[in-house]
Parts: sequence; C-alpha cells; structure tokens
Amino acid sequence: RTERKGRVTCRCVKSRCLKLYCECFMESKFCCARCQCENCGNNEANSTPNGARTIAIREILERRPDAFEPREHRAREGCNCKKNKCLKKYCE
Repeated sequence: RTERKGRVTCRCVKSRCLKLYCECFMESKFCCARCQCENCGNNEANSTPNGARTIAIREILERRPDAFEPREHRAREGCNCKKNKCLKKYCE
C-alpha cells in the first residue's frame, strides 16, 4: 500500500483492480494516474451500468453486503481474524 498526499495508490497486476485487496477499489475510489496497476478495470470507463467495475461491485455486494464498509467497523461485527487483527487485505 502506498499513500501519497492523502491519496491511496495501488500496484495490482492480475486482478485488474476489481478485487477487494485493491486499496483503491476497496475504498470505492477509481485508480489514479499515480497507481502502478496493469490492465486496470477500476476506472470511469468501466463504471457504466454494464461495465466491469459495476458488475464486480454488484457480485461482491451480493456475497457480502458489508464488503465496502471500513475494516474497523467490520472487525467489531464479528470478523474471524485472530492473529493479524484484520490487517491483511483478505479479511472476511
């Protein structure tokens, strides 16, 4: 995770920035020019009603309605992380 001047940036390679372990996607923000991601799908062009970003968000919310809530809130609601205290990107 890289944070410059209050803006989160990512370096995703295979996920097209459409998974919850992408910091930009998880915070419901588009990737910016400073991101070093490859083949990015988390941009305004893919946010149309049938775009890849919109479909990915819809599928994630169907499985987990609280997926885009801040981690601190999810941890209090019953997260299963014991050792890493929700610091890993794959927190449930």
